[in-house]
Parts: sequence; C-alpha cells; structure tokens
Amino acid sequence: MPRRFLSLILSICLLPLPQVYAAEGLLSLPVPGTMVRLSPAYEPPLLKGIKVHPDNPFRFEFILDKGNETPAVAKGESTLA
Repeated sequence: MPRRFLSLILSICLLPLPQVYAAEGLLSLPVPGTMVRLSPAYEPPLLKGIKVHPDNPFRFEFILDKGNETPAVAKGESTLA
C-alpha cells in the first residue's frame, strides 16, 4: 500500500503543467524588435577584507569599498554607512 501511494504521488508531481504566460501590464517588457537601452553603469559595494579580533574571535570588522551611487542613493532613499 505505501508503495502504491508513493507511486501515485510521484506520478502526480511529474505531470506536465500548463504553460503560464505573464499577463499584459504586469511586466513592463518592450515590444519584440524594439532596441533595449543599457542601464547606467554601477559598481556595487565590494568586500575588501575582514578583520578578526584575537581577543574576541566572534567580533568582526568588515572593510568595504563603497562603490558608486545608485539612483536610489541619489534620491536619498538609502545610503551605505
């Protein structure tokens, strides 16, 4: 009985599902054949190093390179301290 139940569950899981298409308006994709422009250049924050304190091995200091500003930072929404 358990083997039949497992076989039934596996056969249901492996059935092909109907293909789902995105509704128009939910995704702002360009019309096919339209030229897509490049996004502005961006350098994300980059981890340069980690300093571990010998007296407290669970205390870390992360050394980061800030990168450059994103449009969100330019608007004042968030900053990397």
